[in-house]
Amino acid sequence: VAASQRFLELTNASQKVAKTNKDNLDGVLTIFQSAPLSYVNPETHRQHFFPLLDFAHEVQVLKKAMKDARRIGKRVRVETEIATVDRLSAFFAQGGRKILHLSCHGHPDYLVLETGFGSAHPLPVKDLKRFLSPANLDLVFVSACHSRSAGEAFLQAGVKHVVCCRQDTATFRDEAAAEFARHFYRALACQKTLK
Repeated sequence: VAASQRFLELTNASQKVAKTNKDNLDGVLTIFQSAPLSYVNPETHRQHFFPLLDFAHEVQVLKKAMKDARRIGKRVRVETEIATVDRLSAFFAQGGRKILHLSCHGHPDYLVLETGFGSAHPLPVKDLKRFLSPANLDLVFVSACHSRSAGEAFLQAGVKHVVCCRQDTATFRDEAAAEFARHFYRALACQKTLK
């Protein structure tokens, strides 16, 4: 009797959760994108312009991956945000399990976020820990050149799984990165492993 009553309590609780989650989602993929227009070199005081990143293509590719996952009954909503320090801080402070996809320019010592007004805001890798609530992050995917040090900082802060790259020479291939991300997220949504 106690076991069947506990089962009914759990069933009622799960039905309440399903009702509160109107989309009946299996998860949310939040994409933070940073594309500042320019930065001022602190040594020369000269303004430099960043190459443009094709965020529209990236979002389209990731939405397609989640649409593919829907065929097997998995529903993952894709949300996009501008990658500013304030928005990332708010994201990290929220409860719930999360997947963060961070797409930006990178440097071995920092990630380039935005100020919200088109300028660059370098976020030193060593400062990432102060923003994180690692218990809320299941996965961080850092899509940026030189993202290995940022990936290591996320791991040291307690994030369970991190995808990053080491890029020291040649141009980082945005299209190749987007295709890798599409296959990676589709496999993840379909509950496949990397093994």
